Amino acid sequence: IADPAFSNPMLVADNFYLLNENNKWEILSSVVFTSELGEIKSNCLRGFNSIETVKIEEGIKVISDYAFAEVESLKSVYLPSTIERINYFAFSGCTSLKNVYFAGTLDQWVSIDFETYPSNPISLAENLYLLNENNEWVLLENGYISEGITTINDFSLYNLKSLKSITLPKSLTKIGFDAFSACDNIVNV
Repeated sequence: IADPAFSNPMLVADNFYLLNENNKWEILSSVVFTSELGEIKSNCLRGFNSIETVKIEEGIKVISDYAFAEVESLKSVYLPSTIERINYFAFSGCTSLKNVYFAGTLDQWVSIDFETYPSNPISLAENLYLLNENNEWVLLENGYISEGITTINDFSLYNLKSLKSITLPKSLTKIGFDAFSACDNIVNV
């Protein structure tokens, strides 16, 4: 889907329809981004208000500016462990977002470069799920950041309501701007 934002028809349309295998039109509600893309381009799904689920496969490293902005119907997003950077306002206006699924560890999550707090999907979502060693999604309530980690990046846990406790390593030398802001349910550090 093209860049810039003005070439995106979803900024003025309500729904996006696809012809299914039965030759019937159906509303697009789920999108999978494959690793061949390399990155998610700016404004690619901006305003696609029929989309409820976005899955991004392993191999994608960057989500660009406003990629999912104003997708008010978005409820769940699945992010790969390979994500390194999420750019400016990538998830702003995703007012229905409740669950973020990250296929990596908490150590990897706090190392993602979030350009602004609306770049981080958990700034709107209530829950962050991580993949455990049994390949099961587990709600992050009690976080443990491993020894050897020196930095928690800006906005990395911003507004994470599911987080109740966090254990920080002695090796930690920097906690980024607003890394724990609005984490109102933390009772143990």
